[in-house]
Formats: sequence, structure tokens, C-alpha cells
Amino acid sequence: MKNFIRLCIITTILIFCISFSANAVEYHDTLRVGIYYGPSAVNSLTIESDIGFEIGYSTGRDSNVFEEISNTSVTVSKNNSETYHLLYSTCETYDDLSIKLSELRELGINAFPAYFDSSYCAFGGVFASQNDAQWQAENGSFDAIAVTLPSSALCITDTKSGNLLFVSDSTSYGVSV
Repeated sequence: MKNFIRLCIITTILIFCISFSANAVEYHDTLRVGIYYGPSAVNSLTIESDIGFEIGYSTGRDSNVFEEISNTSVTVSKNNSETYHLLYSTCETYDDLSIKLSELRELGINAFPAYFDSSYCAFGGVFASQNDAQWQAENGSFDAIAVTLPSSALCITDTKSGNLLFVSDSTSYGVSV
């Protein structure tokens, strides 16, 4: 009988210990999704949120947020073919880029942030050919140079409007949404 009572006490203590440790689990507000790993890879995915998104890039478990956007639906995709954009500015820090983006947007340019060639950049426009981008860079009312975005780049677009929100050509960093 003593053994039975001891077994009941030990079992009860173990149940309480297990239930307390189960409540100690930490839940993060970050969901990590890869879009092209392995044979079942996809070229794009659409993510929806009632409260919007933070966009940027990630390294390991760290996420570097560039902008908070109110868009409720974004598409993350691999840039399936080379595209051409106008590069308005490169900056050393994201804070500098944020200022430059604000200036460009006040001038009516649909500029968006990019992490391109290991720099924070202000991009604009999407062109199917190098010639079209070069012509716009030379004849536009703002200083810009035409740049080529490789097919391995990742893009975040507003699902509803199709406007680019962020681009990264880095294979060292993931895109963070």
C-alpha cells in the first residue's frame, strides 16, 4: 500500500512538472517560409494579413525591417527573368535610404526600397528591356541609372496593384515579410 501511495504522489508531481514546462513554450510572431527549396519548390506565394506587414531581409534568425506597410496581401516571388529598373540612389544605412525614398515619393516617383549589390537602394520603374530602362534613365527628369536585376532575385509586390514593394538580389539574405 505504501508503494502505491508513493507511486501516486510521484505521478502527481510529474504531471504538475510536465504541465508547467509545457506552458513555458515561447511563441513567435514570425513565420518562415521558403519558396524554392527542393523538388516541390514554387516560384511565388501570396500572404495575407489583416494588419499589414513588415518587409525587409533576414539573416539566420535575425530580421531587419525596412518598412511597415498597410497592404493586406503581398506576393513574394522569384524574379523569373531579368528585369531592369532605375537606380536613383544608394545609401550606407537604411535610415539614409528612408529619407531618400521620402524625397523621391514627394516628387511623384513611385520609388521602392531594394537591397541590391550589397547596398540599400532606391529603385523605380520596371522595364522589360535594357534599352527602355536606359532611355528612361537618360531622358527622365531625375538622375538615375539603369540596372539589371538577376533572375535569382526575390521580389515583394502588392498583390492587388502589382506594384513592387521591395527587391533583393542577395543570395546571402532572405526576404523578410
